[in-house]
Amino acid sequence: MKNLGKVFVAILVLAVVGGSVYYFYNRQKSKSENSTSGEDKIIYPEAQTPKPNEEIIKNWQSYSDPPGIFSLKYPDSLQLNASSKSQAGKYLNIAVGKISDLGAGARIAERTKEALENGKLGPEIQSAIKNSEKITNLDNGKVTSEQYLVATTDNCQVSIFRELIFFWGESQVKITDLLLEPGNLLPDEFLKFDTACNKKIWGDTTALYKKISENQLSGEIQNWYNDFDEIIKSIKIE
Repeated sequence: MKNLGKVFVAILVLAVVGGSVYYFYNRQKSKSENSTSGEDKIIYPEAQTPKPNEEIIKNWQSYSDPPGIFSLKYPDSLQLNASSKSQAGKYLNIAVGKISDLGAGARIAERTKEALENGKLGPEIQSAIKNSEKITNLDNGKVTSEQYLVATTDNCQVSIFRELIFFWGESQVKITDLLLEPGNLLPDEFLKFDTACNKKIWGDTTALYKKISENQLSGEIQNWYNDFDEIIKSIKIE
């Protein structure tokens, strides 16, 4: 009887240990499956890296907007929807809102929406670099969007951003990839020295767009530009 009791205790211990192992295994498995991070390999063209066809490995995050309109992936080097953008860095801002809530911008949004539905560009974006406005189809043609490039100097603060706009129902989606104070990332040929700011600011932005859109620049600035193309390709309309 005493031996039988020992056997029973041993079986009980094994059951507890086994159950614990099973619980933690499934917990880790579930955690892994729900992770929003990932690792993508991108082969960049020769012009962008020191080594021809160098393989760049980047960690990409997944994003799904709260209203459930779309999802996308973006490099984790971008700060997503940062509340403050006063420091030099890379930022990704995603704004989704009803057209009726856009105030003074609602009329322009309506005109842009109507134009895109007819395969045309909306009203001219005054701040966009010349010729940078273009139409892009998303998720195998489910949605037509408009994108453009802007390079500005505001109160001596230099920035450049790519922006994409599309509409779903009565909502506007705006995705902005901002590079704030790029500094040494910018080639001197597109800059000029400003005495009031005591620094280099934007000069020939038209030439900048021509070269960067044709993949003729090198280094991080070209990679930043091309990463936005990858973000656009990753967009899935729900």
